[in-house]
Amino acid sequence: MSFPQNYLLMLALILMAMHRSPAESLTLADGPVIITNKISGTLTIHCWSEAGKDLGVQHKGYNEDFSWYVSLVIGKPNEVYNCDLSSGGLRGRFNLFDGNRDFAKERCGLKDFRCVWQVTPDGIYLQHNDSHNFDLQYRWP
Repeated sequence: MSFPQNYLLMLALILMAMHRSPAESLTLADGPVIITNKISGTLTIHCWSEAGKDLGVQHKGYNEDFSWYVSLVIGKPNEVYNCDLSSGGLRGRFNLFDGNRDFAKERCGLKDFRCVWQVTPDGIYLQHNDSHNFDLQYRWP
């Protein structure tokens, strides 16, 4: 390439980079983590990240959802969210999102990331991205 062509190519790349935020240009995947109450009573949910982001205490009735969004960004550590769940005599702490584990085709996906959990009287189920089946991941302690 000649000097003017190199200069124009470099200028075009710089202009493209300026129109995108750093997070947009480095995000590989993003989407919701969804927890659905499949217990007849009220489900109390309290989730927080290991990095200190507290999502607050939520109270959800039967078939109600609680959700938040996560991202896989180059150069940032993967997020991990733990949740205290309780309903009646059922209580437990569960890891409901780990970027290293869940950004995977066979779990929550990558391109169409969606991490769907169902909380039932016998345990906590994850809907697998590839089969769409719910599989038991955790039993109540």
